[in-house]
Amino acid sequence: MLESAVNTIIGQSLAWHFKWPDGPHLKAPICFDGTGIYKPAEGNGIPVYWEAKNLKKPSSFSFKDLQPHQIANLKRIQELAPQTICLFLICVDYGRADKRIFVFKDMAYCDLRKGECRNILKKEFDKRKNFVRIQKDRINFDEIVNMPKDWEYTEEDKCNMNLDATSVNETSK
Repeated sequence: MLESAVNTIIGQSLAWHFKWPDGPHLKAPICFDGTGIYKPAEGNGIPVYWEAKNLKKPSSFSFKDLQPHQIANLKRIQELAPQTICLFLICVDYGRADKRIFVFKDMAYCDLRKGECRNILKKEFDKRKNFVRIQKDRINFDEIVNMPKDWEYTEEDKCNMNLDATSVNETSK
């Protein structure tokens, strides 16, 4: 699966979406991959902003693949409009019908991992619970919205950040 297909799946899973075109013809960097509206069953739509990456097989993800402006823009949106949904998503293809989208909502955490040059290792992906599966070319945004934020952090991260599950949820909102 190509990264463009991952972005198509993300967009099709929203009530409305727009994916900025990529390519060498552009004069300025794209702020992130796309924007859309998540419409819960009840209530008003919620703006969504995302950056997506793709791993064609289970392997390590290097935060070097994430451009500084991409995470900076998502982080700034999250600071200015905390009611929005800002996502860094990594699709990992485990084969056949097992394609997982790993969800990161805490842009400060992503920025920290990038700054520390700490890859997400294959064995770390295998232990993580912060994912949704692609089913029928869609992902379930209800699952993403309701996913506990502490699932984003490894036990080592929680210790290093001196956080327990309760304070992670409070500080990451």
